[in-house]
Amino acid sequence: MEQVILSNKKSIKNTIARTILLAVAVFIGFVFLFIYYTVKFNLNYTTNHNLDAEIALHQNEVSKQNGEIILVSEDEWNEAEHNIGDFYPIYLAIYDANRNFIRKSENLEDYQLKLSKKDLVAEDILLDNISVRKKQTPLYYDQQLVGYAVIGIATNTQYHVLKNLKYTLSGTYTIVLILLYFLTRKIAGASVAPTLKIINQTKKITENNFKGRIDLPKVNNELFDLTQSINQLLTKVEKTLERQKQFTADASHQLKTPLAILKGNLEVLIRKPRSEAEYHENINYCIAEIDKASSIVDQLLFLARIENKDLNYAIQKIALNEVFLEILEQYQLLIIEKNLKISFAIKQNVTVNSIPFALKIILENIISNAIKYSYTNGEISITIQKQNGKVICSIQDFGIGISQADQQQIFDEFYRSQNIYHCQIQGNGLGLSIVKKLADILKINIEVKSQANSGTIFILSLT
Repeated sequence: MEQVILSNKKSIKNTIARTILLAVAVFIGFVFLFIYYTVKFNLNYTTNHNLDAEIALHQNEVSKQNGEIILVSEDEWNEAEHNIGDFYPIYLAIYDANRNFIRKSENLEDYQLKLSKKDLVAEDILLDNISVRKKQTPLYYDQQLVGYAVIGIATNTQYHVLKNLKYTLSGTYTIVLILLYFLTRKIAGASVAPTLKIINQTKKITENNFKGRIDLPKVNNELFDLTQSINQLLTKVEKTLERQKQFTADASHQLKTPLAILKGNLEVLIRKPRSEAEYHENINYCIAEIDKASSIVDQLLFLARIENKDLNYAIQKIALNEVFLEILEQYQLLIIEKNLKISFAIKQNVTVNSIPFALKIILENIISNAIKYSYTNGEISITIQKQNGKVICSIQDFGIGISQADQQQIFDEFYRSQNIYHCQIQGNGLGLSIVKKLADILKINIEVKSQANSGTIFILSLT
């Protein structure tokens, strides 16, 4: 099957060459036909014009001398154009009114220009292989028919000119097409070369070697834009693969820990009989670890949905103060346990257009972090205000803070600071990652300001 596909593959170079060749061949063909018929028209026009001029001349030459009608003067018969050997011969034959032959020009020799049935109609004939165009005209004197003049002009020269022109144009056309075929193939090959280079370099980039990039063409054209787009796509794919690898490694690590703890505890339980209290204690501990693993799985699935833009929820008008109050009520027990003071400054009800559940997840994660990382007897300040057509939400705690180094990575999946002051605080490093991805989807700008041991402030800008 693969061989059949390869054998049927068409070369773009040949396709371009054939297309250019066909287009130029048609164009040149029209040009050559135009030249040929233009020359033919001009030659015919000149011949007909000269023939009509001779007709008019003889129509006006009829005269009467000594009571006799003279159809053609003797001087006219003696002109060189009517004699043998003239380069541009004009043949002449005269008939009387009864269509009887009277006289012919010397250059006709043994041949004759016969009368036709119609007057003033051009006719092409042959006189001893000499092509002649003839036309006859009636001759009048005092409005009385006195005879006929048959005039012929040799068209051999025109015929040979057209014949030679036809052969010349046909030969030239053939030669031009042959030369053009090779020229277009060369031009097409040069045009396709950058594309082939892109294809070859792309083939070298594999899943195990995503570092390579395609060299940008020297000329800023469509291929330059295409190459740049491919490189940008490769960069995105590389980052996606790196995130997947890191995500898989981190997820495996995060899930491996509770599973290992579960296994260890269960192995300890079955080594020897235990008291009911010990069983309850260990089983509750195992359930807590299962809950952690379940939470991690739920958050991983939610992250996958976010990254796939699988959030089919309608935008609604949301009262921010109600969302904050609901979240604070949800964490009321933890707030009381740490004896935290909540400062909630809001002068009026402020509404925003957003996805309710997504906005609540963002605020819930930030507030829960503020509670977790606040010192006991500390304070959390929440403010909402309108500014330049936007709603600015500020959530500030005065707890352990975030170091400058950690601030660059707090939105990374599974990232947790190694600060010894909060190593005992539970978490898996997915909360803020979810916050950032949801914020990007909802077009919420998040700014973080923090210093170690001086607290943290999250500033959200909503429309």
